Amino acid sequence: MRMLFETWQTKRDGTQARNRGDQYMIRNDHELAVTRERVTSLEKVLETLRKTARPEEWPALSSGYRLEIERMQGEMLDYLVEGAPANTMA
Repeated sequence: MRMLFETWQTKRDGTQARNRGDQYMIRNDHELAVTRERVTSLEKVLETLRKTARPEEWPALSSGYRLEIERMQGEMLDYLVEGAPANTMA
């Protein structure tokens, strides 16, 4: 059984990220928005690289970006579906 220890790390935008072993957790709507911006930025990088990269280097060049985008998308979905929504009718 793999044990995960929870730690905190200061991110570039000054917010704190909770790290459970190998994954970071989005904690609030601001961090969700920042993560969405990062995904969009990485997608634009991939679009640009697609136009300039040689076919033989493309798999190695794009795979890291793809993995990071998929990781962040999973993190966003986890945040959106975990926990109960706030009661806005109060």
